[in-house]
Amino acid sequence: MRRLLILGLLLLLQFPAAAQEKVRVGVSTTMSTAGIFIAHDRGYFAKQGLSVELVPFAGSGPEMLPALAGGQLDVGAGNLSARMYNAIVRGVALRIVADKGSNTPGSGYLALVARKAVAADIKGPADLKGRRVAVTGPGVSQEVVLDRYLRRGGLTVADVQLVFMSYQDAAAGLASGAIDATVQIEPLLSEGIARGDSVIIERAAKIYPNQQSAVIAFGENFATNRRHVGERFMVAYLQGVRDYHSVFITKTARPALADEVARSIAKWTSMRNTALLRRAAPVGLNLNGLLNVSSMIKDLSWYESRGYVKERPPLDKFIDHSFVQAALTKVGKMP
Repeated sequence: MRRLLILGLLLLLQFPAAAQEKVRVGVSTTMSTAGIFIAHDRGYFAKQGLSVELVPFAGSGPEMLPALAGGQLDVGAGNLSARMYNAIVRGVALRIVADKGSNTPGSGYLALVARKAVAADIKGPADLKGRRVAVTGPGVSQEVVLDRYLRRGGLTVADVQLVFMSYQDAAAGLASGAIDATVQIEPLLSEGIARGDSVIIERAAKIYPNQQSAVIAFGENFATNRRHVGERFMVAYLQGVRDYHSVFITKTARPALADEVARSIAKWTSMRNTALLRRAAPVGLNLNGLLNVSSMIKDLSWYESRGYVKERPPLDKFIDHSFVQAALTKVGKMP
């Protein structure tokens, strides 16, 4: 008990309550935000002297851009998209600083799924021709996955009826028959399969291995004028990511930690069934927070080919690994 009291006093001396830095973080309520959810609920942010407010967004990421640009958010955690690149070209000042989800081999948190009533008829890409297929918006990373799948059968996204709706609305659309297929994300992916609403056609990690799907972005004011806060944020985030990895990837976490992590993710996402959540396909989260820049360049070229991006932003101006590198000096680099 005495040791705990001493430790508590040391933490207070290091980060007194009055000195706690407030950070507003926009989050998509999906499994790929697990590192942030865990860091928040396990107190990793607090231990770094941060008072973090999580602001949920129903969309996949582009919806956060105005708030991030206007300073209402310090941090945004969501999908990569053409809209993000266009915002940068228009002068919206932000930096993409860390990984928040990629289609690494062995992960499966994103998948192309079909509604159960038509799944048996979809034996390959050609069978999606003319069907209603949903993605979260024009020029998002999931649309690139869909296009890659269709090209195997000599088709492109122009050959399907592309529908734009949130992950949550797409889940309802599969159940009602409003759409035939979508690129779905965990935990909605596992929920839909458990209900019998959808069937997996193919995992995104197989369609497009190692695609950088989601990222963490800092507003420019936050990155420039509160750099020390950003570095502390990243330390806590990487601790959350590594907890997630020990629970869902290596499965080496002690039972108490595994239960705590599952409860944290359940609290912030739609999945309240922690047993089903524990069986959900894992997210590809880089243990060192590093981005797959080559994948981002490929997808940017695809957005240009589709006319979603008219002017290419200078990648070296807004991709910034320095916050991750600073954090790694504190938490150590993982293999």
